[in-house]
Amino acid sequence: MTIWILILAVIIGLVAGVIRRGDFPTILNTQIYHPEFLVSSAICAFFVSVTDIDSDGVIAFVALVGAFAFTIMNLHLVGMVILSIGLALNLFVLILNFETPVRPNALVEAEIVTAAELERGVTISGHVELADDDSVLDFLGDTFPIRWSEQVVSIGDLIFLVGLANVTGNLMLGNQRRRYTYGQFLQSDESTDADPEDEEPPSEFEMDLDTPESPTVYPEAHDEYYESPTVYPESAPVYPESAPTAQQPQDPWSEPPWNPSP
Repeated sequence: MTIWILILAVIIGLVAGVIRRGDFPTILNTQIYHPEFLVSSAICAFFVSVTDIDSDGVIAFVALVGAFAFTIMNLHLVGMVILSIGLALNLFVLILNFETPVRPNALVEAEIVTAAELERGVTISGHVELADDDSVLDFLGDTFPIRWSEQVVSIGDLIFLVGLANVTGNLMLGNQRRRYTYGQFLQSDESTDADPEDEEPPSEFEMDLDTPESPTVYPEAHDEYYESPTVYPESAPVYPESAPTAQQPQDPWSEPPWNPSP
């Protein structure tokens, strides 16, 4: 892919973000992890596009690996999964064929070469080769011509462009998923694998709130369960206005227990 198609995908994503009421400062506040993978991938891709050496396939492989590693490290960004799928397809077909197979008729449709030149035989520089019967999964290679940019792209490239526009638009909206670390994954696994028998039983107060009380069942009424009713007087007893004074016990030694003789 040329740089112009990448810029076009970014512009489409920015326009979509503006339509969805996103703003540009939100992109600057995005947390990105391991940008060195992206930088190394961009340097390798630029080197492949401007040079013509025998090891272009190896450098292209390093560029794809770096870009794929960057997407995996930043899956918390919405749309980054689409980018990783596109890069994985390109990386897969490159590993199987050691170079990316390109459909010969697509070169003619993209006006890169003419039909007469293709019949005489053409030599393609870079990490691509003409697809033939020995190519493995050549439909994953460069098969879609783009005439206005004079290049041929693959299914992985198209998925990558869609993901790039999607990520750019979501960055303007600040759409990010929660990023879990390895320790957080272990904690979540331990919480899910916990034995329910090891959990503490709820307190009596919680049990009263959570479980409704069972209804009280009364026995059927029989004559033997009833006692004679208590009859209260119609009028209450009348007490004097002043409360009665308690009598103090007399000291038996204060007075003689006998009557004095006359």
